[in-house]
Amino acid sequence: MRLFSHSHDLKRLEARLLSLLTAPTPPKLLEAALHRPDHRLPGRRQRWRLRLFSWLDAWRAQGYALNWLIQRLPGVRDVVNLAWALLTIQGRLYRLALAIQETQNLLKQLQHALRAQGQLAEQRSSLLAKRLEDLHGAHAFMQHEIEHLAARLHEEQTAERLFIQREIDLLAARLRALEPAPAHTGRLSTGPTPSDCWYQSFEGVHRGPPELIQARQRTYLPFIQAAIPDRAAGWVLDLGCGGGEWLALLTEAGFKAEGIDINPNLIAAARQKGLRVHQADLFEYLRMLANCTYAAVTAFQVIEHLPLEALLDLFAEARRILRPGGVLILETPNPENIQVAAYSFWLDPTHLRPLPPPLLVNLAVHFGLIDIRIERLNPWPQYRPELDDALHKLLYCGQDYALIARVPVSA
Repeated sequence: MRLFSHSHDLKRLEARLLSLLTAPTPPKLLEAALHRPDHRLPGRRQRWRLRLFSWLDAWRAQGYALNWLIQRLPGVRDVVNLAWALLTIQGRLYRLALAIQETQNLLKQLQHALRAQGQLAEQRSSLLAKRLEDLHGAHAFMQHEIEHLAARLHEEQTAERLFIQREIDLLAARLRALEPAPAHTGRLSTGPTPSDCWYQSFEGVHRGPPELIQARQRTYLPFIQAAIPDRAAGWVLDLGCGGGEWLALLTEAGFKAEGIDINPNLIAAARQKGLRVHQADLFEYLRMLANCTYAAVTAFQVIEHLPLEALLDLFAEARRILRPGGVLILETPNPENIQVAAYSFWLDPTHLRPLPPPLLVNLAVHFGLIDIRIERLNPWPQYRPELDDALHKLLYCGQDYALIARVPVSA
């Protein structure tokens, strides 16, 4: 059926057009319209558009006049225009929806980036705050350390000045002294004793090498530590320091210590070790010291060389120069061991008499010391403490003992 004349039945043509639009698209007609796809439209609208254009192209290929059809079918022009406008609007809406979706995706990415930037800024702020706090702490610590070091330097300088002043005073006293003998006698006084060289070699034989002496004296370090918790905050004075074995042990442990001895050879040996020592008479030096100067006073194998009056003076001077809470340690041969009391004590001709432990305890109480204890040391190798045998203990118990006592804190 052709549409070239004006004599066609419009009603039959309208019915024919409706049936063609509602019927399935023939494959050949669909292939003829494949050159017009528009991928910007959704699938359903795309299929309707393809169907419409396929029929129009098919009619045009068969010679039908589309304009004639549009002019003669009532409302077809308006429907076609409306359909075309609707398709155009739908396409634009679809593109707008795509743009909106893309914009929303960009906004989400921007929000995620802003959130990440905010978290990073917060982390950096926290890190900077912590670093600032650490810097403040380090500054406070360094300030405290500087103040502490300045105080220690001042203390060291003061102690050095006192040390030099005491050396000057001792030299001046020797120049002024015309009397050959002091008030007290004994190895540590200025009275004549066996040759200094002989006594140095004698001690080396009977007391043992410095390593053995230090191994025995290491027992006393905890008592020094208890008296000086801050090792830089107090001094130890060793009376009759000899070659400086105890001073070297104290220095190695971090304590500040100085010693006094009258034997020039022993003093020279101690100074070769870099130790702080004075060569002077024991009691002359003690009388030069101010009250409460030391945190600890020690004397190893010294008091058995002193007569009673000198021993009393030593207790009195030690009590005076010790600060509150300071400790006094006096080691001497133990006469409770009958081998010591009857034999080994008398190997040293400068020993005056053995001193039993109860005697030193009585002297410590007399001079107001507290926390008094007796430590028995250096037993013979044959000693068996588990044996309940009085004779065994008399023969092999500790060859030495130490009186350890403390000055009251509220003295």
